[in-house]
Amino acid sequence: MPPASDRAAAGTSRGLTAGWWPEVQDNTPVPWWVHLLLVSVLLGIDVLIYHNIRDTPKVAMAVRLDKVWFVRNAVLDVLAAALFYLNWMVLFPRTLSHGRVGVYLVAGITSAAVFSLLRIAASNLIYQLMNGEYPGGDPYTWSLFIGMLISGLLTMVASSGVRMTIDYLQGQRNRRELERNRSELERQHL
Repeated sequence: MPPASDRAAAGTSRGLTAGWWPEVQDNTPVPWWVHLLLVSVLLGIDVLIYHNIRDTPKVAMAVRLDKVWFVRNAVLDVLAAALFYLNWMVLFPRTLSHGRVGVYLVAGITSAAVFSLLRIAASNLIYQLMNGEYPGGDPYTWSLFIGMLISGLLTMVASSGVRMTIDYLQGQRNRRELERNRSELERQHL
């Protein structure tokens, strides 16, 4: 069996990082269909929430479906998209794709927590600016924060999952292309 340094060099020559995932570029562009999918999911969730509020009498009495609700949801969607793209363009390529799972988990949970607080603050600020009054109640309840945190973590899981799939498929295409080129070179030398 070759020494560990030879095995590591062989892994590097095959394009593997930290021995478990193909090396990816930090600047992998977001495909157009991912943008479309993200917008569709965010708007779809808003539509489901809207219909749930409208069709549930108890909830409809507590929540007004007015321009404040629509503006607030639009801002919350923008913040969710920002977290998705932050993970796609910064966190994933700089941590997880280099095998630094622990760093990724800490950075991911921290980012989701910060974005949760930003979403709560933005929601309250929009309500206050558009209605001229504070929304009332305790705006920073733990249940609201936990709900936003879970939403943020799911956003990051979706971003990472799509990115991993795209990187994996691109790596497979690159390997097939290299094998095809190698076969062609061997045929030319024969």
